[in-house]
Amino acid sequence: MPYFNVSHSIIYKVKKKLFLLHGWIGTQLGLLFFVICFSGTISTVSHELDWLIQSDYRATPQSTYVSRNVISNNFAKTYPKAKITYWIRHDEPYLCDLLYKEEDKKLSFVFANPYTGEIQGETSLTAQLYLRDLHYYLFIPFQVGNYIVLFFGFLILIVEEIFCTRCKKWNE
Repeated sequence: MPYFNVSHSIIYKVKKKLFLLHGWIGTQLGLLFFVICFSGTISTVSHELDWLIQSDYRATPQSTYVSRNVISNNFAKTYPKAKITYWIRHDEPYLCDLLYKEEDKKLSFVFANPYTGEIQGETSLTAQLYLRDLHYYLFIPFQVGNYIVLFFGFLILIVEEIFCTRCKKWNE
C-alpha cells in the first residue's frame, strides 16, 4: 500500500476553504430561515396592518350586520361585469368583508362594509396576501418555494425535538 505524503499546508488550505464555504452557506441559509420565520411572525398581525395601511378596509362596528344579499347587490351595481369568487367575513368587528373580485380574468379585492353594505374600495394587493405569499412560497413559482419552506419547517421540528429531549435529560 503506497504512502501518500500530503503536506500539512495543503490540508490546512483545504480545511480553510471548506470552513469559508461552510460559513457562506450557513449565512445564506440563516438569512433565508430568518425571512421565513419573520414573515410568519408578521403574518399573525397582517389584517391589522391592512387596517392601518388601507382606510377603505375599516368599518365602524354597529349592532347588526346587513344581509349578504345587500352587499352582493351593491357589488353587482358597482361592478356589473365582475363576479365574486370568494368572500371573507372577518371575526374582528372593525374590518370590512373582503370580496375576491374576478373581472376579465384579473383578480382584485373589494372592501364591503358588513354593517352598511356599502362598497368602500378596491385593491390589487393586501399586506395579508403579500406576507402570506412570502411566507408560504417565498415568491418562487412552480412549488419550489413550498418545498424550500417545508424543508426549513422540518429543520425547525428536528432542532426543537433535539432541544426538548436534551432539556428533559438535564432536568432528570
